[in-house]
Amino acid sequence: MQKRLEVAVCGGSLLAAGIAASLEARGEIRVSRLGSSLAEAAPAVRMLSPQAIIFDIRDGGLAEVGTLLREKPGLVLIGLEHDRDTATVFAAGRQKVESGEELARLIIVRQADEGDR
Repeated sequence: MQKRLEVAVCGGSLLAAGIAASLEARGEIRVSRLGSSLAEAAPAVRMLSPQAIIFDIRDGGLAEVGTLLREKPGLVLIGLEHDRDTATVFAAGRQKVESGEELARLIIVRQADEGDR
């Protein structure tokens, strides 16, 4: 049986809630809704140790991105940009995703790649 991936969602926006619901509908992804900015949720994120974190960029927390990636190099951070209707993936480079399905696939593929290392 495949291990369920843990994804943390920081932020209370409608976009973050919609993405969380979309990911929860997939059986292989477990979503923890933290309901605050990435900066405020950083201690809880460190305790949860998720494979991916989705956060609202407008709520702040960009300063945490570098720190979290240094602490957990395989972590996938996805910043939601409401004004551009995009999600930016912070990991080894940036990648644009345009749907919840693309986002879920990206998280699953990245974690499979990490597991092969």
